[in-house]
Amino acid sequence: MELEELWLPEETPERRNFLLAGSALCNNARLSGGGGVGDPTEAALVQAALEAGLDVEALRKRHGRLLEVPFDSHRRRMSVVVEWRPGEHGWPPGLATGRVVLTKGAPLEILAQCNAYLMSAGAVPLQAASREQVRRANDRMAARGYRVLALAMAPVGQNTGGDILESNQILVGLLGLYDPPRPEVPQAIRQCREAGIKVTMVTGDYGLTAQAVAQQLGLLEPTGPIGTSPMADPVRVIDGATLAQISDLQLRQLLKNRHRWCLPG
Repeated sequence: MELEELWLPEETPERRNFLLAGSALCNNARLSGGGGVGDPTEAALVQAALEAGLDVEALRKRHGRLLEVPFDSHRRRMSVVVEWRPGEHGWPPGLATGRVVLTKGAPLEILAQCNAYLMSAGAVPLQAASREQVRRANDRMAARGYRVLALAMAPVGQNTGGDILESNQILVGLLGLYDPPRPEVPQAIRQCREAGIKVTMVTGDYGLTAQAVAQQLGLLEPTGPIGTSPMADPVRVIDGATLAQISDLQLRQLLKNRHRWCLPG
């Protein structure tokens, strides 16, 4: 897995470095041999920071971690509280320094916790149009098959409970990572279909990411008539919220009778 694309409300070297530094600090991948070792997503973020010229080990020593709110599948994000001082690694003007919360996770969940985004002048309130801009950037990257993460931050007061930490935050930017499918998978899917085996894809990825990957694997019909495979299935997407509302019997019927497939994401 590798970091392929960044999106920032304002593209400057300082904002890029701050996004990469924050994603390396809100991160549990270990450093080994000049790269990251651990969860592949977090290791890719550490590697991207190193390739951008950031000294991740020095960053972690300088911005000591005071608290971690671990990732879980319901919140779809993790947070850390670290120390920060003025003028370090692109810290924007007008924001208090000291204890800072950094939150990394699913973009739409992170966006819902934010009331501003980060510009060179400081925190700028998020309006309906700017929220839509963030959603479009997320969907554009996801449609390319990228796993997209968001990073947000905020100065921390005396209260450090998880719900308080992760509210009224400032969106820093989005990170698009690509995890290439194993090269043998498309052929395996073709062989399954030729043997009469129906293939269903179940993933925790965002729906657009999953659709793009499924197209790359040959699970879906191409969007145009050119090159359409008679073996490929038309798409049926079931997101996580819908999946939680249907019964086991309904899910079994979908899987048994469809010439479609299911994506909880």
